[in-house]
Amino acid sequence: MLKICNITGNKSETSLREFSMELETKGKVESILSPQQNFIDELLQVFLYKEGIKKGELLLNGRDLFDKKYNKVCFVMDFSLLFHGLRVYENIYFDEFHFIFAKKRYIEECYRLFGRFDIGISPLSKMRKVTKEENIIIQLLKSYVQNPDLVIISGIMGQLTYRYMTAARRIVNAMLKSGTEVIYLSNQLEDALKIAEEITLVVGGEIWGKYTQEDIKKNPDQIYYAMVGGHRIENNQKVDLEKVELLKEVNESILNLSSKYNFKMEKKPQNLDVLVDNLWKKIQFKGFSALFEEKYLPAD
Repeated sequence: MLKICNITGNKSETSLREFSMELETKGKVESILSPQQNFIDELLQVFLYKEGIKKGELLLNGRDLFDKKYNKVCFVMDFSLLFHGLRVYENIYFDEFHFIFAKKRYIEECYRLFGRFDIGISPLSKMRKVTKEENIIIQLLKSYVQNPDLVIISGIMGQLTYRYMTAARRIVNAMLKSGTEVIYLSNQLEDALKIAEEITLVVGGEIWGKYTQEDIKKNPDQIYYAMVGGHRIENNQKVDLEKVELLKEVNESILNLSSKYNFKMEKKPQNLDVLVDNLWKKIQFKGFSALFEEKYLPAD
């Protein structure tokens, strides 16, 4: 079990303020999902470096997460954590104590490993020649070989084609069977649903709920609405689907403007759903011409 105990981040404008949660991940993948990318980024930094924590602690099975005497933690990212100058098999077995004295044995072992998971990559390839997808698969295999207590994976599933996605699932399932705990971090619902059995939704640094895949299938609006900037939806509360679509469009427009004019929006406006509420009421009363009223047009 991983416990996040009253964590406050070390950044001046931290997204983590006395944040706490428990993740019971034995035998399943649990995702921490948030529409705020800055929250996911800072949470990942906190997992990576103790220096990112101003206050609080991280406990894995009752012990300090960073105590390497008791805990072994591996990371798999959507960017490379491997040595580009080495070969594939060298990266996978680099941390093995006898690696340098028994390279032939490890090459043979790597071929068996790739055969077990049906991976079509040559162990002798140089890392600089592999694709981004292959790099992610190699990171997963390296983590599997190390047999860690915990693997933290961040945002990889959306980067994989179907072939490599199924390979990733096979490797993760093998990790779970060996007793490794797996946590998946993402800011995309569709991405998290590709691998996680349970999803904890965090909005504005607060836990809004924990959902199984079945919960989301029964009522996807309650989590989808929050992901596009809306307020909390209760289980029995109905959502106007047309309003959700409008909110989605406003949200995507904000992201597109941020990209087009090359500025980073740390977080979407807190009252985004209020703005959409007002727009929706005007549209229902006046029709879509309400969008062209002076108050909604950009300044010259």
